[in-house]
Formats: sequence, structure tokens, C-alpha cells
Amino acid sequence: MSKKLPFEKIFPYFSYRWRYNDGQYSPYAPFTKVNFIPKAPDIEEFFRNGHNTSITNILEQITLDNIDKGGPDVEAVDILYTESISSTIYVLKTIDIPESERGNGSPLEVQVKERSFGAALPANQLTRHFDSVPRKAKAQETTANRIFYGNYIGKYNQNDNLRIKLDTKSLIDPLNGPALKTNRTYEVGVSYIDKFGRIGGILTQKAPDVDGEGSSIKTSFTQLFRPILNAKILSDPPEWAKFYRYYVKDIAGEHFNLTGFNIYNDGTITDNDSDNVYVQFNSTDRNKITEDTILIPRRHTFKKEANGKAVQDIFLGESRHPVLAIENEAPDIVKSQVKERSIAGIGSVFDSNHFDAVASSSTHGQTSRSLDADIAGDSAFILISNESTAIEGVQKGLNDYILAQNPSQTKLDLNSVGSQQAIDCTGFAERLAIQIKAVLHSQSNFRDTKAYLVDTVTMMRVSTTGTLPGFANAIKFNISNELDDDGNITTTTGGLQLATTQGSVVNFQPTASGAQIQMILSKLGISEAGSERLKGSFFVKIPRTFANDAQIATVDRLISDQTTGRSVDGKITADRINEINFETEPILDSQLDIYFEGSKTYQVRDDDGNIIDHGEDNLVEYANCIATCESTTSQVYLESRRVLDKFNTIELAKGIRATTPEPRYAEEHRKTGLIFSGLFNSRTSVNELNQFSLIDGITKEIEPNYGGIQKLYALDTNLLTLAEDKVFKILADKDALFNADDGANVTATNRVLGQAIAYQGNYGISTHPESFVYFRNNVYFADAKRGGVIQLTPANGQMFPISSKGMSNFFRDRLGALQTTTATDNDGNVFNTAKILGLYDGHKKNYIVSIQGYNQSDVSIGSESIPSETSNITVAYSLNTQGWTTRCSFIPETGITVHNKFFTFKNGLAYLHHSNLQNRNTFYNTLLPSASGFNAATGFNASEVQIIFNDNPSFVSDWLALNYEGTTGWLVPEIIGEQDSTHNITNVRLLDSEESNFNGWFLKEGKYYGSIVGTQPVYIVQPGSSIGADGFYPLVQSGSNTQDVSGTKGFFLKARFKNESTSTCELASVGSEYYISQA
Repeated sequence: MSKKLPFEKIFPYFSYRWRYNDGQYSPYAPFTKVNFIPKAPDIEEFFRNGHNTSITNILEQITLDNIDKGGPDVEAVDILYTESISSTIYVLKTIDIPESERGNGSPLEVQVKERSFGAALPANQLTRHFDSVPRKAKAQETTANRIFYGNYIGKYNQNDNLRIKLDTKSLIDPLNGPALKTNRTYEVGVSYIDKFGRIGGILTQKAPDVDGEGSSIKTSFTQLFRPILNAKILSDPPEWAKFYRYYVKDIAGEHFNLTGFNIYNDGTITDNDSDNVYVQFNSTDRNKITEDTILIPRRHTFKKEANGKAVQDIFLGESRHPVLAIENEAPDIVKSQVKERSIAGIGSVFDSNHFDAVASSSTHGQTSRSLDADIAGDSAFILISNESTAIEGVQKGLNDYILAQNPSQTKLDLNSVGSQQAIDCTGFAERLAIQIKAVLHSQSNFRDTKAYLVDTVTMMRVSTTGTLPGFANAIKFNISNELDDDGNITTTTGGLQLATTQGSVVNFQPTASGAQIQMILSKLGISEAGSERLKGSFFVKIPRTFANDAQIATVDRLISDQTTGRSVDGKITADRINEINFETEPILDSQLDIYFEGSKTYQVRDDDGNIIDHGEDNLVEYANCIATCESTTSQVYLESRRVLDKFNTIELAKGIRATTPEPRYAEEHRKTGLIFSGLFNSRTSVNELNQFSLIDGITKEIEPNYGGIQKLYALDTNLLTLAEDKVFKILADKDALFNADDGANVTATNRVLGQAIAYQGNYGISTHPESFVYFRNNVYFADAKRGGVIQLTPANGQMFPISSKGMSNFFRDRLGALQTTTATDNDGNVFNTAKILGLYDGHKKNYIVSIQGYNQSDVSIGSESIPSETSNITVAYSLNTQGWTTRCSFIPETGITVHNKFFTFKNGLAYLHHSNLQNRNTFYNTLLPSASGFNAATGFNASEVQIIFNDNPSFVSDWLALNYEGTTGWLVPEIIGEQDSTHNITNVRLLDSEESNFNGWFLKEGKYYGSIVGTQPVYIVQPGSSIGADGFYPLVQSGSNTQDVSGTKGFFLKARFKNESTSTCELASVGSEYYISQA
């Protein structure tokens, strides 16, 4: 019993993938070429079994080497397995990588000795060529156990100026095996791969400007050894490329292989010049061929050596032979040429007592023809009788035979004397034969002849003495091939010959008393051996002529006449079997623009930027057939794609993974697009967060009229999406059905992202997602385009501009004055340095807004400027008081609240706010000196509060004093009365006195008081002047003399309080004393 081979009737493929230490899996590596080594061809076995037994896989063990173990985060490698009959991928085995060996660069080697199946992997993993993780994204969020990106950049810009040169190389060892199909047109594309495994679009060179270049190649009809594609890229790779891979487009449809074992003339057995021939094929191949098929011969063994041994001849050029007819059983024209015969009489006998032989040159209607004394060597002879019963008997026997062969054939008619009747017998399945026999044995040596095939029977009239009038009286026979003693047709011709060599005259007249000479008609049925030759076959009629070769030779018989080549017991031997190998021309080439992935990934450059494989000759690891080469010349003659070369057996796949070129492939910026990952489920240990397979429908677009997505936030299992000009709620893992009244009902769905529902209100986050903050069930963000700061309450969908609470002009002017200054990060990305930073101070329950990078001198700000204002400012909105409560002295980079503790960051360092362990008014050490209030020696910023007093803004008031409740140490460095300039009042300040410790304040009943004083010029009567019309002397300033005056004047008063203490200080209340001016 033969050994069972593990992959005997299988086309196996292998790949691998990595398992990372967080449970994620990488995409598959490219699958190997088919692992298949065929048996050595055995034509004898082929003939006996009716199929090509060599197309079976003899591999007992498959070695997979150079398996990349990945980086230090790869903990295991899954060996993957699939077959051409299935799109299912199985885990063959898992190899755990010891922690000490992870990332060390040494490859793995695996031995596969059996066909086994582990876990079947999801079907979508086969189409996951790589993970389409965005290169950049404006927004990122997690919800529904997935990662979401919005406003992302994917793909790469790549020049389509690929230059490539293609040819073929030869695979020598082993002689037979996987190969590239000859006589086919292929297109080869190239895809570049970045360092993260993202694959670019397929590049081709379809219209080369230089001869010898281009992505298309036509393989030759004949090839020494197994062919494989070879490519050389002549153009430069993209800057971002780390690797590259080849893809092959094979548009040819399926072809089949057929082997013919006999060829018959479309005519007589000797008609070797017939236009067409019949080829005999095994019935197991019947489904491979239709009447639309074109047959292309590849090899034949009809030529013989001197000893009769077949010589294998490869057809060197393509010759297309259309199928003219298909016969599922042997047609008569074929049966007539079968040489293995059995003889049976047809009941018609010419005997010398009733018939005479006349000259074979006699023609219809001739008279006075003499009898022939000798018809030896004649290939035509005429028998004549003047006895009506004799001729009628022979006529009846011939007509029965003729109608049995061809029911539509016109019968021989004795009464048709106007013209002769000729019947062609060469196409009859049971050939007509004729032989002369002597009834008297002593005459046999001189009268018996061999049997001969009758090609034509002609009924005619030849007039002689005593001819009966009114009917045909003669039958002419044209003969051809001699038959042997067993009735088999031979190739011997040359007319009637005696069966022995004892005489030389063939005569139809007996020479001894009582002798009778008979001419016997028989039919040659196909013998059992002949029937065996035709059994289990079908026959295809094709044109005879071959291009680039001689005509198809007619096969004498399946086994040569010579005895050499047979075994002692007479069995068939391989070197005596004649065969001709055909392949069918593919009926229809595929119009699909599909490229199959090559099995190898090449390196563009190493980690140091040095070019490795690019620009060198690269073998394109791709095979689409199993090639069989002629053993002596090594020329390919058989290319199989199915096991055993049968019609419906397992087919070799053109490739395991396929892709299509993307028109106009280029970098794409999906400003309004969303893309999401696979699922994460900790309970089932599923972690697909690294999986971004576009074929799974992982993208969604929102309404593009509202600008790009700037911020994503997971809220109540939905995805809050803030675009430049609108805010949306996108349902996650559910969808909405809308009623006629615009009401919406939430419904379950298998869609990851459902409807995008817009909130009411024409506000967006502009281009400042950094302003976003969520706390206490509210969302806060800045809308620079509309000059406001917005509060959104998702629960009820209400949106309100909180900047309108006393700060409308402040935010309108400064948000509108943001500058578009840019900088470049370490990766070369250009970004805008101006920003609106939003933070949540969990300690104070404040929304912090830090506007950084605006033009404080912008005309829009004008008189609304703040003393000592710079291009950065930070303010706070109190959720408790629903108002803007303070400016802040710090300008952070970012910030976060953790356990109600507020941290901000500066230069990458984290700083805790509201800490009793640090001096107050000290922000980021000495990093933020201001124009006023900063003490370089102590490194702190003074706290400042500007108070505006305007109880009666319609009247000018005399402002006389200030007071406050709080801790000591508050200074008032600036007091401004709105009418100071009108009254020439300068140097407005608090009055210093001994009582106030010379700091302007004195404490009285727990409250600090300070008198306001100013300085005015001293005025005197202008010397020498007289009283004016108004009744007063004119006054003039007395030089530079000034005097202090009490208070200052204005419709309102501004007072700036400042505290330079590093301890905790309070300012509980501030008041003023004034009266409406009487002037």
C-alpha cells in the first residue's frame, strides 16, 4: 500500500502574523507561493488511468524559513495555512517567543509535516492587507469600545512616474514545479510601504517612453526550465517608503490540458493530405472542450527513432486550431480507419459458373469486351453476368450492406442503365472486403488471393455476346489496402495478389474439372481490440496544418508494429505510446483590473537610509501553474492548474490576496470624515483597536458645509462632534428613525455610527479644539469665528454664549485679533502657534480660557485695551457665580484636573495650583515676568484687581476716598478719574501720612481707608490784567507751582489694587466715597 502524502491533492499556502503583548494581531504577511512538487510524468500510467497522475503533490514536509519574529512587543507568531479551494485561513500552529529572544532579529524556521487545521480566522482578515490608521488626525476619541479619528489625513502623495523593466528568469531545480504560465500577458505593479506597514497605491508604467521598459510583459510560447518574472525598478522610491511589494495582473481565463493518443484522417486511411483530422481524447476530458474551443499543441511523440521508440518533440511556436466538430462516439470515418478488424460475410458471392471477369478498363456502355485471363495486380476489376438471377442476388446482398452502413444512401438499381452507379465505401464503419477463393482445393494455390478493402462499388452495363437487354449486368470493384490473416488492415497496396507464392496468374476461370472459383464479399467489423481502442473516448475534428511544424501525422496504431518496447508478456510500454499534448486557449480574458500579491516584501532602505533592494534585479515570487518540462531538453510543455489535470478537481489559485489599483491615488484630507478601529472587549480578550480595514466600512462623513471636524468627545455612549461651524451628536451603536413631525426614535442597529444629529444654534469650535472643556454636564468651547465663548448643555440641546455675560467686547476683539503665526515641530509639521486654551479648574470650579498669540495692538481692541496688556491673556469663568470672575497671571501650555486638583504645564513641567506648599503669586518660578508687578528678586507676580466705580455714570463726581475689607498689604498704584485731564489733575494717589504708615491706608473698625489726593497747578491773577467781560480777572498758571487737592473728578473712577505678598491674601470688598460735583 502506497504511503499517504499529506498534501497529495492540495495546493497549500502559508503565511504568518504577529501577536502583540497587548493581545492585538498584525495583518497577515504575504502568502507563500504554492508549495507543490509534482510526480515525475508517467505516460503509461496516464494512459491507463485516463488522467495526468503526475499533477499530484509529492511533498512530505514543507520548510518555512526566514519568518520575521517582529519587535520586542511581539510575544508570539501564528503560522497560517490555507488552500486554493478555500478562502478560509487557519492557524496551523502558534510559536511563543521567549521574552529574552523578542526583537533580536533572528528569523524562525518551521517544519510542516501534516495537513492540519487550527482555529479558522475571520474572513475580513484576508482583506486586511494593512491597517489604514490615519497618518495624522485633528480629533481622536474612544467610545463603543473603539478608537475614532476625525478630520484625518490618509494615504501618501506618490509620483506616478514609475519606470520598471521586466523579463523572465529560469527556475532550474527542481525541474518541475510552480511557475509562471507561458504565452500570457502580465502586468506588474509596485506598491510602496511605509515604516508602519501602510501600503501605498499600485504604480504601473503603462505607456513607457523607452524601449524595454513598462509594466506589461508577454511570456514566450516555449521556455527552457520553469519561468519566473524578474523586475528592476529604474525610478526613485518615495521619501516615505521603507519597503515595497510587487503585484501581478493575470487577465487570462482558465485553460485546460488535453492529451490525444490517436489521430485519424478526415477521409480514407491513406488520405494523409486531408484538410482536417480527428483527434482521439479520453472521455474524462470531455467537459474541457466545446465547439468554441481553440486547441494549441505543445508537444507530440509521433516521430520515432530507428528502433521505433517515440521521440518527444516540442512545438516551438503557437498554432491555433479551432474545433470544427466534437463526436462523443467514434464517427464512421474514424471507425473505417481502425485496423483491428473481424470479418463476416454479407451473403454475396460471385462464382465462376455465373460470372466472368472482363477487362478493368471497360466502361459503362462499352461493347464486345473480351474476358480477362489474368487480373493479377489489378486495383480495379469488373465482374459480369448475363444471368438475371445471379446479378440480382449479388445486388441484394450489396444493398443490404450499403443501407446498413448508411440508411440514406441510394441503392444499386439494375434497371438504371442510363448511367453507372458508384458507391463510395471508404467512410463506412464496417468496410467492404473482397477475396478470391477456389472451391476445389487443388486450385487454391493458383486462385486464392489475399483479402482487400473495397473503396468503390460501381453498378454498370458492359455489352458482350449474349448480354441480357434492359438492365445492368456488371459490377466494378476498386480495391486498396490488403488485409492480414486476422482481418486487420495493413498498409500494403498494389492490387490483387495470390495468397501464396506458387503461382503468378490470378484468373476467374477454373482449369480443373469440377472446380469453381468464387469471389467472396465480406464486411470488416471492428474487432474486440479495435473496439477497445475506441472505448472511453471522444473525437475532435480540427484543421490538420500546424504553424511552424509539419502536418499532424496519422498514427498507425496506438502501439508500434515493432515488437521492441513490449515486455515479455506483451503489455503496453510507455515508449510505444504515441501522444500529442494540447492546451485550450482561454475563452475569455478577464476585464477586471485585479492584481495578485507577490509572495515577497523587498526593502527600500535600511534604518540608516541606505538603499537595499531597490534598483536591483528582483525575482517576483508569483506562480499561477505547475510546469512540467521535457526531461531531455528541459523545455516546458505542460502547465497545469488542476490536480490530476481533471476538469473539476481542485484548482490552483492565481493568488491568495488580490487588490485593485485606486484611480488618482494621492494623499487625502478627510476634513469631515470619521474613521474607527476594530472592537475591544476585555471580557473576551478581543483587542482589535489596531485594526483599520477600509473594506469593513469603517468610515463616515458628516455634512461638509459646516467645515472640518475639530473635536470628538464621547458623551452618553454617543459621539459629540464639534466642527468649525456646527456641533453634532453622532449616535454610536444605534440609529435614529425620524417621524413626520421631525421627532426621532432611537433604534438598535449593527452600524457602528448612526445618524449625525445637529444641535440648534449656529456655533462651532472654529479651528480651536483646544478650547473644549466638559464639566458638570456642560460643554464649553470658544468660537473664534463668531467671537464668543459658548456653553452647550447636551441634555436639552441648548447652546448659550457665556461671553455675553459682561465680556462680549473683550472676547470679540481678542478672538478676532488672533494671529496666524506658524511654527514647525520635530517631525516637520507646520502648526499655528496662536491658540485658545480651555481648561477646567476643578479646585475653583472655573472654566479657564487662555487666549495666546493675539495682536494686543489690533485696531479692534482700541480703547478697550488692558493696562500692560501682552499678546497672551488668561481669564476664568465661574460656574458657581455664572460669570467671569478673574484674570489669571499664568499662561499655560495645557492643564488638567485630577481629583479636584488643578495642574497646568509649562515647558513640559507640571505645576500644581492652589497649593499651600508654595509662595502665592509665584507662577512657573520666574518664567512669567509682567510689565508691572513682577519682582525679579523674589520671582513672583503681584496680584492685581482693577475696580470701576460708576454709581451715577450720568454725573461728574468728586471721588474722595477708597476703602476695602481684607488682609493688609493691598496697594493702589493707579487711580484714574475719567475727567482728570479736563481739570488738569495729575498724580492721583492715596494720601500718605504717618497715620497710614505712609502706604495710603489706615485701619478703622476692621476696614482700611485711604484718602484720594491729586495734584493741580497753582493759578494766579494774570499780572497787569483787568476784569474781563465775565466780571473776573483772567488766571494764569503760577510757573511750575502745584498743590495737592482732595479727590479727583469723573463720571466714573478706576482703581487698580495690587498685592505683592507671597502669603495668602484676601480682598473681600471695595468701596468709595464721593459726591456729585457742584461745579
